[in-house]
Amino acid sequence: MQKKEELLSGLTYGPSEEAGTILVLYLNGDLESSVGDDELDDSDIEAIAELVERLKELDALQHDAERRGSEAKFDNALTLINEHLNRYTATPRLEAVRKLPVWEWGLCLVAKGKKPSRQSYQLWMSQLAVELVRSGRISYLKQCAQCGKWLFGLFAHQKFCKAYCKQQFHRLNPADKKRRADWARKDYWKRKRMNAR
Repeated sequence: MQKKEELLSGLTYGPSEEAGTILVLYLNGDLESSVGDDELDDSDIEAIAELVERLKELDALQHDAERRGSEAKFDNALTLINEHLNRYTATPRLEAVRKLPVWEWGLCLVAKGKKPSRQSYQLWMSQLAVELVRSGRISYLKQCAQCGKWLFGLFAHQKFCKAYCKQQFHRLNPADKKRRADWARKDYWKRKRMNAR
């Protein structure tokens, strides 16, 4: 498991890739929480997964609304997301990090409530998900079609987290089995005709 500080110090690529990588680690349960006594549980992860799915729907509706004029669906989806986000109450806090030779400044939201550190973590994940929507890369964040783990794809059409999952999926998928059997049958007869000449 990786800690938040380690992640932020070692990343050198763009903000959307950084956000996607951190969200994948969080959604897969591989991001070590530094929330003290308020340990993150499955309901925290499920809440962020639900938010990600709703944001993906909103992103698709946004493009659909621009083409077809279906603003009502878009407004409903936006209302659902805002209801989801209403569970958080936060206060802004200015943070400064010394990166020689200058200081870097940032605005951070710190959650209030019964379990503030736990909510702050969820709020941070929510901000990362919104950053992906803003950059147009929320569709790259998805679950593997084979094992169900979350991945941040290199391409929007990527379906698998690793090559092994892709191979397993195509090995076990009935449509792929039929396709391979049809190809083998055609290839057999093609070779048989060639050898008969």
